[in-house]
Amino acid sequence: MDPSAFPLRGLRVLVTRPQEDAQETAELVASQGGVPVVCPLLAVVPLPLAPSDASRLRSLASYDLLLLTSRNAVRILREALPPEVALGPSPRVACVGPRTAEAFLQAFGRPPDLVAEEETGEGLARAVLAGVSEGARRALFPRARKAREVLPERLRAAGWTVDEVVLYDTLPDAKGQACARKALAEGAVDVVLLFSPSAVTALVHALEGEEDLLRRVALACIGPVTARRLEEFGLTPAVQPEHYTAEALVAALGRAVAEGKLPVRERR
Repeated sequence: MDPSAFPLRGLRVLVTRPQEDAQETAELVASQGGVPVVCPLLAVVPLPLAPSDASRLRSLASYDLLLLTSRNAVRILREALPPEVALGPSPRVACVGPRTAEAFLQAFGRPPDLVAEEETGEGLARAVLAGVSEGARRALFPRARKAREVLPERLRAAGWTVDEVVLYDTLPDAKGQACARKALAEGAVDVVLLFSPSAVTALVHALEGEEDLLRRVALACIGPVTARRLEEFGLTPAVQPEHYTAEALVAALGRAVAEGKLPVRERR
């Protein structure tokens, strides 16, 4: 058997994504020979709409651009839209990355008008400012309660009006936190995959003073924002991909193992 075909062979990988995304990532790890340990650190919770937010959704067609930054935003927007509101050719739709674009196509039956290659708020802001140069500039941004402010701030600085609709929150998942703590304490994990700053915070809080357990494993981050949160806790990411997707993260992990850059247990 060619070892390069299964670069994660025997590596025990803690998958910390919310339940909606965890299984897909676990299958990706397993396809590379890894052993996924699924412990969702966060739960995605839809929120009741404030009256002003409900009004904005009813007026969706009056906007020039709809901003979507995650598959969760797509899914919960689809559920939150009133039955009488159909997403037609207006507004135009801008998505962060191909996975969000794919989720939008599946949910609404048409592709987005603009897809940012860089899967960050900064990347979407740059794509919008470069790709939408004419016409009115009024955007609707369905978001998580604790979403970063960089996207609306950069668009407003460029003269856009951005109305925000708070659709959901990401909250610590107590069961998943206990699962992660147990796996780390028992030495049942070689690598931890982290996909957001909130996940980092939830993991550190779950350890309740036993943060040194994280120094015994390799920490793999989806991107620089998550890496910075790790560093705020005095921890160092071992792996960070160039592209901010689960596929790229797992691939980068495989390369790091193949190149001997990770201190991992001997694998059978």
